[in-house]
Amino acid sequence: MMLLTEKRIEELFEGTDFGPASKTDEGRKKLMAMCLFKKVAGYGNGRTIRQICIEAGLLTKKENPTKDGLRWAYNIVLSNNSARSDGGTKKIEKVKQFLNKHSYTGLPVLIDDCQPIKCLFCQAEGWMPEDIKHEKDCELGELLDVLK
Repeated sequence: MMLLTEKRIEELFEGTDFGPASKTDEGRKKLMAMCLFKKVAGYGNGRTIRQICIEAGLLTKKENPTKDGLRWAYNIVLSNNSARSDGGTKKIEKVKQFLNKHSYTGLPVLIDDCQPIKCLFCQAEGWMPEDIKHEKDCELGELLDVLK
């Protein structure tokens, strides 16, 4: 399991500005974890966060999530949600099941920029990932809700 210290993460984010989320160690870790989960789900990420994740060893040079990177991201989500009283542990189990089911089956191909993005699970569409209104029982929608 990889260890990314607060100092190393701070160095990786030096000179960047992702808004309020990038001002805290917890926020930076969440941004990095979200980058990996979005990649697994077939969504794109910005160049800067991808490069940060590559330098951290969370993504390969070909921008595929590493096994250790996915474990690290899962642990970040787990540590952020395990103490919640609103069913965080159950939500984390859904994230774990989702990753186990979809992480190593190959990444879906994104539609080009001129067409809406389609969720591979519930078929809902949107121009940006955050615009997609997932169906009630969509696994990906539930995962993204946990990460908000």
